[in-house]
Amino acid sequence: MNAITTDEQDMKEQLSIAFEWVKTLNELTQQLEEMTIKRRKRLNREGVKYKIGQVEKHEKLAWRGVILGWTRQENSNENASRATSLTQKQYESINPSDRDDGRDVTYDVALDWGDATLLSSAKHPSGLKNVYQSDLVLVDDPDLMRIRSTTDQFRRFDPKYQCFIPGDTLTYIYPNDKPTNKDNSDDWNSYENPSDEAANNISQGIRSFADHLRQIILSYTSAPESRNLRLLAGYFKKLTKLSKGDVVPAQDRFRSGLVGVGSDESGRQQRDSAITQTTMKWELQSLVELAVEIEDILWTRRKALETDRSIKFSLGEYVQHKKYGFRGVVVGWDPGTLLLS
Repeated sequence: MNAITTDEQDMKEQLSIAFEWVKTLNELTQQLEEMTIKRRKRLNREGVKYKIGQVEKHEKLAWRGVILGWTRQENSNENASRATSLTQKQYESINPSDRDDGRDVTYDVALDWGDATLLSSAKHPSGLKNVYQSDLVLVDDPDLMRIRSTTDQFRRFDPKYQCFIPGDTLTYIYPNDKPTNKDNSDDWNSYENPSDEAANNISQGIRSFADHLRQIILSYTSAPESRNLRLLAGYFKKLTKLSKGDVVPAQDRFRSGLVGVGSDESGRQQRDSAITQTTMKWELQSLVELAVEIEDILWTRRKALETDRSIKFSLGEYVQHKKYGFRGVVVGWDPGTLLLS
């Protein structure tokens, strides 16, 4: 982005990237401010019965779900005692005894996929908001706790604590929703996923393979872009990013915590299991997409070499459709379509 250049197109691209980064930083700042406000409001858990990650069941409708968030109405009695008027839009009863018990706290719940069909999955594809505390009961059967849901805000299900372990974002917003000291929560974040080693090995293999392909291009030419070899230059750029593991989108990097990696007591770099799995997923996806793209180009080239039919229009020529009248530039051809007039 900061490379010195006099090319007008490169300068435009640099400016575009700069504005995009400024926009992203502004959005990130706004998100962090909103998270800080939410955190201050969730420090006090007075009256809140359930915690983030616990699996609940609706007392009447019987669906199951995992707690994504909670909201408590602050000073509800004080607000209720205010005079009701049309100008203030306070239509709530002024008599506290008229209020239903357990309705000062509401929860956001991610529904189990199977149970969501009980409520019509078209209306509730991912979950429900503002579910009253009085309508929920804690699921105590271990066989019913491992729900399936679309939410990705949890790291894993912990059978010891019998709940889902929240990710960094939920942990920050709800700092007091961890197990209490009597639950021995020292090992809350000490879990090691047995598949992490395999994921790391896959990532290392992908990066080594990408670097090997880079060396093949460099053995042919050390500067594909300056020699106007655009195809090789494009592949070289993609392989360079893949060899460095720089293929995870910014949104996933922030959500998974890839922007900051901590260290353990021995000083060794420590990566969260979700980070390891996310990185491997995107590296593998990028390698597969690159392989498919190369295979598609090789197939198209092979078909072009094998055809013995005369091609009327060359690449780059301006053409116009006889019937529909639209104009365009020829960017490719398929010998099979020449059967059509």
